[in-house]
Amino acid sequence: MKANKERYKPKIQITTAQYEAIKREVEIECLVDGCKQGIASVLYVLATRDKDQFSAEQLKTLLADINTLYTMPGIMGKSFYGVDIIDHLKKHYDLNVDALPVKADVE
Repeated sequence: MKANKERYKPKIQITTAQYEAIKREVEIECLVDGCKQGIASVLYVLATRDKDQFSAEQLKTLLADINTLYTMPGIMGKSFYGVDIIDHLKKHYDLNVDALPVKADVE
C-alpha cells in the first residue's frame, strides 16, 4: 500500500500582495548585498596591490568616504544613485564599469 504523499506536502497560501512584498524585500536585499560585495572587491584590490598598497587607515578613510557618498541626501529634489556614479566614471574617466563580466548565481 502506497502512502498519499500529497497530504504530507506543506501547503503555503499567500496573497498576491504578500508575495509582492516578499519579492520586493528579497530584491532589495540582493541589491544591497551586491553593492557591498562590489565595494569589498575594490577595497581588497587596493589592499593587496604590490605596487602601491593602501594602508589599513587609508582603506578605512576610503570606506568612510564611500559611506558619506551613499548616505548623501537628494540635492534639489534629485536623488543620487550608483548608476549616476557609473555614468560619471564613464564620462569623465573613460572607465566602463558596465563592461565588467559580473557573474551571478541565480540558483
